[in-house]
Amino acid sequence: ARALGEHARGVALARMGRVDEAQEALARVEAAAKEIALAHTGDGDNNRMLRDIGEMAAARLRADIALVTQRSDEALAAHAQAVAAAKRIDDSEPPMLAAGATLALGEAQLVLGRTAAAEATFRADLQAQPESGWALHGLARALRAQDKTQEAAAVRERLNRARPQADAALKALG
Repeated sequence: ARALGEHARGVALARMGRVDEAQEALARVEAAAKEIALAHTGDGDNNRMLRDIGEMAAARLRADIALVTQRSDEALAAHAQAVAAAKRIDDSEPPMLAAGATLALGEAQLVLGRTAAAEATFRADLQAQPESGWALHGLARALRAQDKTQEAAAVRERLNRARPQADAALKALG
């Protein structure tokens, strides 16, 4: 809980431009991840997933800090590390973190103008989480950014069908 809480706090600080405070939060996330790794050394699924959560939280916060400080390649590399760390978590049933690492990678790719890569990321997420509203929303944005208007419109229709089950934040995006 401490790793995830500090991760969330650090992301908020980074996005507000308070990078020094976000770096301090990252240090706390990394310390929590080390504590988790030391306390859960066994090979059981629960131990591995707990270690993965710590690794994922640290990698995602490193990615957000790199993104706001305009270190694009570093941001994408850290997002890729987060996706790898979250794989076992996201493959659980139900997914423990709802594919957040993959969605964050796609969003970073969009922000950086790497729209074809974002399209591929959101499509991969849809393979794992069919009709995910967040992945459909990201895919539609990636397609529009590439001027694939007809395909984007078809994805928007899928999103509209998925929207009644979507969470409030996604519904607010329209």
